[in-house]
Amino acid sequence: WALDAAKMSRCVTLYRPPPRVEDLCATAMGMVRNPNLQAYLRSLAHAFFRVYHQQRRTDFWGMREFYSTVRVISAELEQRRRQGREAVLEPGILMKTVLRNFGGRPEEELRQVIELFF
Repeated sequence: WALDAAKMSRCVTLYRPPPRVEDLCATAMGMVRNPNLQAYLRSLAHAFFRVYHQQRRTDFWGMREFYSTVRVISAELEQRRRQGREAVLEPGILMKTVLRNFGGRPEEELRQVIELFF
């Protein structure tokens, strides 16, 4: 089909209200099967909620970072379980995940994010 001027001017706008802690918890619970991680999800949701609402540049960090944080931590704990190690969320795992998902901003902002997660 040909792309004409009328079709080029169309777009879809998706509006989602800012996430609530309850929404974040429900989303994370649906993503995770590891019962050890489920105990940490409310804390992760609270930390992300504060990061989301306190960020200097609106919507720089969004749900993608939350999904990725939960997914990476879940994968790390699953790997530990397969290796026969205790599947607990250690500070090193959380730090690695926070740096991976919330980097890209000046060091001061990253430091604030780290403080919110720890």
